[in-house]
Amino acid sequence: MSIPLQRLKTASKDNLIAYMSALGRHVPGFECTRDGRLIRISADMPYPMFNRILETPTDLTAAALTSLIQRVQARYARRGSPMMWIDWDGEENPELAERLLGTGFALSGRIPGMGLALAEFKEEMPAIPGLAISSLTKAEEFEVYKAVSAQTFGLPLPLNALLVDAIAGEALRGDGRTVSYLAELDGVPVAIATSFNQGEVAGIYNVGTLPSVRGKGIGRAVTVHAVREARDAGASLAVLQASKMGEPVYRRIGFQDGLMIGLYQWEPPAAAF
Repeated sequence: MSIPLQRLKTASKDNLIAYMSALGRHVPGFECTRDGRLIRISADMPYPMFNRILETPTDLTAAALTSLIQRVQARYARRGSPMMWIDWDGEENPELAERLLGTGFALSGRIPGMGLALAEFKEEMPAIPGLAISSLTKAEEFEVYKAVSAQTFGLPLPLNALLVDAIAGEALRGDGRTVSYLAELDGVPVAIATSFNQGEVAGIYNVGTLPSVRGKGIGRAVTVHAVREARDAGASLAVLQASKMGEPVYRRIGFQDGLMIGLYQWEPPAAAF
């Protein structure tokens, strides 16, 4: 079943905004600010992950857009915070990329936004001897998740700890919106994933497999497990933002792309961390 681009874009954007806002309850100094169509998050830390522009107005002239970017830069500069600006597909706001580059941002990367309609999802779990996948319900289990995350994503250790503690804080609320998974191979923790369930849309985040066991289908297995549980909980669409390594895995599961997300990063001139 083909997913219309606008549906994929809206679902991906709305789920990410809700997910980051939920995690923000557990992040020092976190704010999610909505100023018309501009949605931004900020926190007391020198990491762009929690200092991001998540949505940009699409009805501004080029001059007005430049002015908006400069005002936002000034706000983050006063905090001494690096930041990231997300461009949700250049067709929606064709001037945005040019204006960001013209005001000192650098293109950090482009990643595909992917979606999977769950009504016809029948992917079977890969048969991997010795693999067990469980959902996490205790604080100490997230320390294991944290260790796998630290070896998987290459984040600075303070950011990795902050992110996983925030995920744990949400998951342990017990409302079923944030669910995290740990895959073990012969009893050894090897992979993780988290889903954020927002009504009919489930966002799949933090899918990671230890380098030593990649290529065995474990990342695929933990993703399929998370998607199946989200479907059983009532979701009709799963969305994710894919890394270069993960994209072919998600395609084999049945995820479709069509949305290209630009990531633009900026650091204030005086920042020294």
